[in-house]
Amino acid sequence: MNITDKEDGLFLQKIAEKCSKAIDTFTPTFTDFLDGRMKKIALDAIKEYAGKLICVCYGGFEHAERVKIGMFSKDVYGYCEQESELYELFDVAALQIKGSGFSSFGHRDVMGSVLGLGIKREALGDVYLPDEKSAYLCMNSVVAQYVCDNLEKVARDKVKVNIVEVDKLPVPQREFAVMSGTVASDRLDCIVSLCTGVSREKAKLMITSGNVNVNHFEQLKVDLPVLEEDVLSIRGYGRFVIKEHGGLTKKGRLKTVVHKMI
Repeated sequence: MNITDKEDGLFLQKIAEKCSKAIDTFTPTFTDFLDGRMKKIALDAIKEYAGKLICVCYGGFEHAERVKIGMFSKDVYGYCEQESELYELFDVAALQIKGSGFSSFGHRDVMGSVLGLGIKREALGDVYLPDEKSAYLCMNSVVAQYVCDNLEKVARDKVKVNIVEVDKLPVPQREFAVMSGTVASDRLDCIVSLCTGVSREKAKLMITSGNVNVNHFEQLKVDLPVLEEDVLSIRGYGRFVIKEHGGLTKKGRLKTVVHKMI
């Protein structure tokens, strides 16, 4: 994978330092919560240490989109037969946010209210809403207690916040439709065109107009490389997860598989 962004380079440096520390000190090391793109970058880098490290991804529940990556020395943790045996070593807590019942809120409202408390995005895992009057969030344990003590409103609704045991979280059921096709490259405008069926020119306009989020944040760069496990939200079209960038066709086009969330 070609890493050209300066921030990506700094991130890779941190990953290398964490891997070295886990190997040299026999102490587990962990990343912050990562979106699909950063998870992919990190996992590709950690492959270099495959002979000495066990690498585990965990976000509080199965198929979480935002996860932490834990790096464990094989000399110490090689006895583990299943990744789940290491989940308890991760600093992941969960909150339930419950509305009054007289108003409704969405994903953006919840995120805005929590971030408005001064919380950094990397301290937060997934947010999911079983309905429009409640939400569940995964996050660092210290942050969870702070949010529990200070969050009083989401949008215009008063809320009650409780810490819940991670292993008792109601796991969201996610259904999807499989889409596949070929694109000229992994640029965002090409992927948006594939997901929506519109031309690349219209896809570019959708992006520059602020109608496309990548991993829950607005993205205006039409040439952003889209990686496997990235989550795209396209206004008017829904949410998509990039599941696979395959090989090239004879014409040099990239084979891509996308899951559209239903």
